[in-house]
Amino acid sequence: MPAAGEGNLDVGVKLTRLSDDTCNDGKTCPAVYATDRTDSETRVVQGYTVTDPETLAELQLGPGESAVEIPVRVLPPGSGADRANEETLLVRGESVTDPDVLAQLTLAPDESAVEIRAEEMPGGAGSAA
Repeated sequence: MPAAGEGNLDVGVKLTRLSDDTCNDGKTCPAVYATDRTDSETRVVQGYTVTDPETLAELQLGPGESAVEIPVRVLPPGSGADRANEETLLVRGESVTDPDVLAQLTLAPDESAVEIRAEEMPGGAGSAA
């Protein structure tokens, strides 16, 4: 994947919601989306922005990476996520910064999104079918 800030998602990329988890307002809640990228099969994970300094230090994020926290019910545990506690997962990936992609998401002030490879999402969450 290209580095964040260098158009980490193609212009005009379309997101398709894979998770069926809904929240009270039906908009601002953790979710998993498939992208229609042609160069690699990826997912966008929308969740609560991880800001705790100790957690961020443990994750040792690289340049352009960030982490979001999502409920376990949204994404099965596995290679694409680290357990935060019994109810949530931490998902690390390339920060989504493309304005066209962000416009397709309804992010609450405490939310952000990361892009990960589909194969990093175990338990069938990587498949759009």
